[in-house]
Amino acid sequence: MLDRLERGDRSPESKTAEAELARDFKGALRTADLFEGHEDCRAVENVLDGRPSFARFADALGWIGVHMTKRAAEKVYEQTGVGPKDVDVIELHDCFSTNELITYEGLQLCEPGGGGKLIDTDQVTYGGKWVVNPSGGLLSKGHPLGATGLAQCAELIWQLNGMAEKRQVDGARIALQHNVGLGGACVVTMYRKD
Repeated sequence: MLDRLERGDRSPESKTAEAELARDFKGALRTADLFEGHEDCRAVENVLDGRPSFARFADALGWIGVHMTKRAAEKVYEQTGVGPKDVDVIELHDCFSTNELITYEGLQLCEPGGGGKLIDTDQVTYGGKWVVNPSGGLLSKGHPLGATGLAQCAELIWQLNGMAEKRQVDGARIALQHNVGLGGACVVTMYRKD
């Protein structure tokens, strides 16, 4: 799988969209009336990586954030009492097509090496167990450094409010957000609409 990544496997950086996205996000917050308690951000975990992931003999999965993802996800699941099987919709950091596959492992959607099977059995799309990246993810919209997390949050809020139009996941109540900065930080956030 990793033998050859093509240009289409990498999300393009799109810094020019950040200001517009931030402006639109403020509007989304007002429209969704978040501060009136319609959604509840149940848990946010930020995990920083250290030397073990970057040591001379560390594994490649550590270099690209799988271990940080797993630790952050475990903490979120523990804090909320909600596990991966309870989640309806997920926005995850797919800066490369391969990152999506291994992030499934880190979020505990599958066993190590099982990401491809989730795709082959349609478990990570509409009609499957989870809908992953209904926004299209970074591979479809670019990678607005600094605004990626805002875009994910906005998408999940729209999903939980039934405002995602053609992308809407029917009955979405529990959402999971994953963002990673290769080389040091991972954030996993869970949202829930009661």
